[in-house]
Amino acid sequence: MKRKHPNVSLVSLGCPKNLVDSEKMLASLAEGGCVVGAPMEQADAIIVNTCGFLSAAREESLGVIREALQHKRRRGRCRVVVAGCLVDRDAEKLFELAPGIDAIVGVNSRDDILAAVVGGEQARPLHVRPYRGGILSDAGRFRLTPRHTAYLRIAEEIGRAHV
Repeated sequence: MKRKHPNVSLVSLGCPKNLVDSEKMLASLAEGGCVVGAPMEQADAIIVNTCGFLSAAREESLGVIREALQHKRRRGRCRVVVAGCLVDRDAEKLFELAPGIDAIVGVNSRDDILAAVVGGEQARPLHVRPYRGGILSDAGRFRLTPRHTAYLRIAEEIGRAHV
């Protein structure tokens, strides 16, 4: 039996860096055969790319995660994947804060997003990898900004070069 390509909804919260990460994840998903851009209520997988910098941002992220989990309960076979800074900050604790999350993907583990979206039926955390040096490529983005503008992560790359 041929597996249907999952419809994916992505909510990107936080700073422009998160937007760049969201674009990279969407490109990876599209290249992997997913249909990206579905409304949350029609998605087979909902990704919440979180911010964990300020307490208000963490609360907003948890609120959107809980909204995604409500859609999961209504639809049944929907995966909820949490990505971004809040994962790096709270990792395994997220499964306690928002029961029903299917997978987590840290900032430096975003290449695991396709596996998290099309993964098995049981909830399982993906390993959150720390940054190990090197330059993260800025190619392969599914642009969410107008054609004449794009965010670049220059300061982060310069800081890593001097470490």
